[in-house]
Order: sequence, then C-alpha cells, then structure tokens
Amino acid sequence: MIYYRILSVDNQKHTCVIRYGSSALPESKISVIEGDTANRPVRAQTDVSFDLPIPMPTPEELTKIIFRMAPVQWLKFTELADRDNSTSMAALISSVGVDVSEQAKTVAEEITYSLQYIDNDLNQYIYSYKGQNSGEYAIAEEKSRAFVRANYPAGAIPSSVSSLALATGISDREAADLIISKADAWDLVAADIRFNRLSYKKQVRGATTAIAVQQVMARWDAFFKTLPSQAW
Repeated sequence: MIYYRILSVDNQKHTCVIRYGSSALPESKISVIEGDTANRPVRAQTDVSFDLPIPMPTPEELTKIIFRMAPVQWLKFTELADRDNSTSMAALISSVGVDVSEQAKTVAEEITYSLQYIDNDLNQYIYSYKGQNSGEYAIAEEKSRAFVRANYPAGAIPSSVSSLALATGISDREAADLIISKADAWDLVAADIRFNRLSYKKQVRGATTAIAVQQVMARWDAFFKTLPSQAW
C-alpha cells in the first residue's frame, strides 16, 4: 500500500514537502543519508517539494492530486530489490550499442502514442517556461496588480515586488510592472497552447491511417518550435 505524509508547509511560497512510502518498504531503507536507519529519517529518497494549486482544492481533491504524483514504479522496484527478487537489467545492458528498429505501430497505437507525445511536449514546455515555482509567481502577480491598482503606494510595497527590485536593481514600480507584463505574456501563450493542443489532438483522433497521424504530428512539431522560450 502506498501512503504519503506531509512533512512541512510553507504558507508564503504556497508549497509543501511530501514523503511517499510503502507499507512493504520501511522508511529506514530509503534514507538519503548513509547510516541513517531511523524509522523516520531526516531526509528520504521519496521526499518531494509540491507547489500547491491556486485556488486551493478541497482536501479530497488534494489527496487525489498527491497520490497521482506518487513514485509508484520506483517504490515497487525498491520493494522487489529489498526482497532480493530479480531486478536484473542484463537484457537491457546486453543491448548497449545495438541499433534497435521500432516496430510498426497500429493506427490505434499511433494515436495513443501521439496524444501522449503532445501532452509530454507541453508539460516539459510549461516547466521550462515557468519552472517549478508557479505558485510563487501567481502570488507575485496578485500582489503586483493590487499594488498597481493602489497607484504604487510607497508605504505598502509587497515583498514579492521589493525582492525582485532588489535582486535586479530596478525600482519597485518597474518590478511590479515587469511581473504583470510577464504574467500577461504567459496568459497569451497559455491561450495559444490550449487552442493548438485541443486542435491537434482532435486531428490525431480523426486520423484513419498511421501515415495520417504522422503528418499531423509533423505539423505539431512545426508549431511547437514556434513557442517562445522565454523563462520567468
């Protein structure tokens, strides 16, 4: 059975640290510190920093989200290795340096693969664009907009604004405007991404041959290369 435990919560950054575990694998066996065999080690290999969604989901929804992030395959592999069951990679090692041709996919397999490919592309892109601190950026945007609406009051500068100003050597007014402009730019990119993701997935599902799917994906790759690479 997989379980999780919340180790800490950072209200300011809207993040928490979660530890995953398994009833078949004691935490003492997954410590990152050699020799630490405590029942609850200081740090474990399954500790994950998690950006909390905004707005906050219900406790039931949050539980589902956290379980979806669980490193299920890693835990299963580690359980097997701990019981001395075969986890040998000999077959894979023997293929090192050998050219292996992909077997032709059926239309259904090509469609399934392509749909996942589109999602993977966008998940990696969003991470590269915004990093793992999306919750922090959402708070900075909210505080910056309130600061601008109040006409940049000198006595009420949000910390998310002043920290950027200090780090970059610009004024608090410029920092607030910059945060908002970045957020607005992302909104435009996100809208474009959503439209094209839905459009290309519809085209993939409507394809009747593997070649047709590949033609759609060639157009997808061309679109994907046009997305801006600007990071926050």
